[in-house]
Amino acid sequence: RREVRREALAQAAIGQVEQWAAGHPDRRFRLYRTKEGLRLLFTDRPYEPTSPETTAILAELKADPLYVKLTQKQECFRARLTAKPWRCGCPSPPGGYPWLSSEAERAFRQWERTYAERDAGFRVCDLVREFGSPAASGAVRTIVALHDRETRVTARAPLA
Repeated sequence: RREVRREALAQAAIGQVEQWAAGHPDRRFRLYRTKEGLRLLFTDRPYEPTSPETTAILAELKADPLYVKLTQKQECFRARLTAKPWRCGCPSPPGGYPWLSSEAERAFRQWERTYAERDAGFRVCDLVREFGSPAASGAVRTIVALHDRETRVTARAPLA
């Protein structure tokens, strides 16, 4: 029942993105589906995270308010390239940084190895659709290739 509701919400959100894209044929972007939502990667050109244009686009697309706030505060766009630890069967990392001892660093490094092993069996997102033609600039093509490789878009692995 929960899964049916989640799928209906995801399809409705995809429909909203498709509707927005129809009204903005000059924009090129890739739409991805993550475990719990959607991700858009604009490919027509680089965007400034704090510009009024970007703020307007995020508002029109009803982006997650926390994502919008962090984008503005940190002056950058972020996208998770690896699975959240609990989604790939790994506990949260031990302690915090900076490490207070060499033992704390060793514990983190061991966790990091375990996490990398478990994360390797998952992918972070699926490509749903590309709107417009492929990325124009070399820099944007490089970002798309890095994103898709690191998130394992084409892997035959569970989504985490």
